[in-house]
Amino acid sequence: MAGNRPQPSYDAQGVRVSGDIFAYPEFGVVTEYQSNVYSRASNGVGDVSFTALPALMIQQNRPDARFRISGDARIRRYATYTSENDVQYSGLASFNLDRAAGLGVSGEVGYNRFTAQRGTVLNSFQTGKPLQARDLTGRLKVSKEFNRLRVTVDGSYRRTRYDDLDLGNGGRIDQSFRDQRRFDGEVEVRYNVSPRFGLAATGGLTDDNFTDPNPLTNRDATGKRALAGVRYELTRLIEISFDAGYRSYSFSNKLYPDSKGLALHGRVRWYPDELVSVRADLRQENQTSNFGNVSTVVVTRLDVATDYEFRRNVVFTLRASGANERYENVRQTAFSYYGSGSVTWKANRWLNVTGSLGYEGRDHGSTVAPTYNNFRAMLGVKLVR
Repeated sequence: MAGNRPQPSYDAQGVRVSGDIFAYPEFGVVTEYQSNVYSRASNGVGDVSFTALPALMIQQNRPDARFRISGDARIRRYATYTSENDVQYSGLASFNLDRAAGLGVSGEVGYNRFTAQRGTVLNSFQTGKPLQARDLTGRLKVSKEFNRLRVTVDGSYRRTRYDDLDLGNGGRIDQSFRDQRRFDGEVEVRYNVSPRFGLAATGGLTDDNFTDPNPLTNRDATGKRALAGVRYELTRLIEISFDAGYRSYSFSNKLYPDSKGLALHGRVRWYPDELVSVRADLRQENQTSNFGNVSTVVVTRLDVATDYEFRRNVVFTLRASGANERYENVRQTAFSYYGSGSVTWKANRWLNVTGSLGYEGRDHGSTVAPTYNNFRAMLGVKLVR
């Protein structure tokens, strides 16, 4: 497919560690300009940042299995507003096994120290230092095929811990009420009516446990969802899946009203020819807000992107994203959006250069989701081995 086809003349070859085990080291440098660093509704300020991006992946490939360990860091420094300087890093270990008789097993364990991006649901603060958090995640997925029937069981765990917001003047805003442990389980049953067309039914359960000891503000909740949909696949030309159903998110604390409504999920992969690919994803999720009076935020997001390969070693990419954000308990909604265009030049096996222009913002804002807009321009160089 465009942008991801094997290209031995330009793809990193890695360093053989032992047998079928290879290491893939990377180091990137990115320069980015933002017109509105703090994502403010007015009086925005611009700045240039410089980011170092070291990364390492070690992978073992076998005919029926793949094992991978990876780690990366993001060290960012601003030219003027140095209080925005931050360090992010993550690590991930994963495996994928394809056994006989249609049995597949995959799993992963990861840790992520990240900065909640300003202007998003996770961080609407327009002042103070970067808001950071830590995620510990785990996932196990098992699938089994029985002739035309396939059953998939997917379970995951996530523990999130937020730092308090440092205002830079000695003051802090508590964010510990957002600390949580989430257990999520899902079962999908798919029946292939024909080689191209299938029907699917999905049921899921989410259990959110928050560490907030205050019974008046604790957000412990149980989410349930049931969806039915279709799957369509035409060789490797196009893949379509769409599901619709009902979802609910019920709080143990009855001071918070429950959230209920339409559940949606969709995915499209279209490859008109070997040089062009189009993808679209529709998904929903419940997220926390940095405002204590918001019980949960229901985010319904649509992402669309297309890649075009030009002369094999140049890839043009266009992306667009829109999200409806519903802030429960305060009954407010907002719409956020993002669009970008980028070009990546693979000079050889060791050097990639990427440039991009992007624009993002939020319309129909409110007290918990302020309006803003931000222009981004980025130039990055990556060395790979």
